[in-house]
Amino acid sequence: MLGYCTQMEFLDLVHAYIATSTIALARLKLELGNDFSDAKSPKGYPHQLADGSEYQFHGIGCRFTETSGIEVDFDFTPSGGANGFDAWRLWQFAKQLPVEYSNFQTLNSVETALKDAIAKHLVHRSKIGSDKLFYLT
Repeated sequence: MLGYCTQMEFLDLVHAYIATSTIALARLKLELGNDFSDAKSPKGYPHQLADGSEYQFHGIGCRFTETSGIEVDFDFTPSGGANGFDAWRLWQFAKQLPVEYSNFQTLNSVETALKDAIAKHLVHRSKIGSDKLFYLT
């Protein structure tokens, strides 16, 4: 079991990831509209929004890079949101912010924190069979 401080740091990481991915999705919708089916390009071809941030659709998700260089990779949830997460995505996000998330610089550390959060019912796996993401409880 993780200590209280580490658990709070993990929840801070989750909240920051969700906020960043949700804002990225809102910016995409603002510029591209709600239907991305026409905007999706072949894999490997990033595009830019008017402000210079980049996006690249993939599978059921998107990699979005802010003009600051912070990148967030998210899968669209079954409801069309961007508030789901998994250990790998959290780790990729945390590695870009080593000072803020020093306890989560390895995939193992994020996986351990995620398992602890599941055990404490702070997060849960989606009930939808094809959705492999986790959500805040």
